[in-house]
Amino acid sequence: MNRGPETTIETTTFDVIFGMFCRRIIVGLITSIGILAGAVAAKSSPIVTVGHYYVAKNSSLSVSLPVSDSGNAATEDIEGMTFTLQIAAGTGSSPAISSINFLTGTIWTGEVSADDVIPALDANFPQFQSFAVITDVQGEFVNANGTLATVGFNANGAPLGDYDLELTANKSSDSKFTDGLQNTVAASFTNGTLTVVEPGDFNRDLHVDASDVLSMMQALTNPATYESTHGNLTNAQLTVLGDVNNDGKFNNADLQALLNLLHSGGGSADPVPEPASWVLAFLALAMVAGSRLYARCVR
Repeated sequence: MNRGPETTIETTTFDVIFGMFCRRIIVGLITSIGILAGAVAAKSSPIVTVGHYYVAKNSSLSVSLPVSDSGNAATEDIEGMTFTLQIAAGTGSSPAISSINFLTGTIWTGEVSADDVIPALDANFPQFQSFAVITDVQGEFVNANGTLATVGFNANGAPLGDYDLELTANKSSDSKFTDGLQNTVAASFTNGTLTVVEPGDFNRDLHVDASDVLSMMQALTNPATYESTHGNLTNAQLTVLGDVNNDGKFNNADLQALLNLLHSGGGSADPVPEPASWVLAFLALAMVAGSRLYARCVR
């Protein structure tokens, strides 16, 4: 009784089926790993977020644009970028971009010289500027964690209101990172807003007049409530809005400065000869209470 061949055939068939099954599992695992790796890589791309900045009319502001990246710097090989910044439609004159610094205290410091920050042709306007930034030596890459650039804004003569700040979706080339072969490195850019305000305009009607006094008192008495009920302002934004005497702080001295401004006929179209009697009474009570009206100083 010879069962050898039958056993061999059965074993071979099993091996083939088992092998096909294993290969499918392995291929599936490899595919899943590839998908997961792609998802992780996407999440690790550089992230640039432009914030919401307040600037007082007829003054200037300097902001640092942050970038973060949890990816592998050597793998991404970021060796340059196209940087384009636009205010509103990019065709106005104020507020204006007064400066863009890539060389001091940024991710490019030590890797990029002034000669390798190249302005784009026909892209040097008050509200629209574009540059090519390239590392000095090919093969030198940067770690995209820190400050991307420091941008200066000038609001001389600027109408009050909100202005879009756009790194992408502008009238020309979008901002992007590139590797040593000039390939685009996946990244996320979020546009922001620049708001030009008149210090003292606490009721946010684009005018500074007697109707702002009560709102200013409320902001001094309870800054957190005022901030949350006026668009979730930050401390820095409230300081810009409240710094009537231009000393970089928001406190009781600014309330006195606002009253002086109104008394002298400034701040509104129609002069305000004297603060209303209820305003003076309220101030007297607040000064006696002391704790109910406190200075708010944001450095």
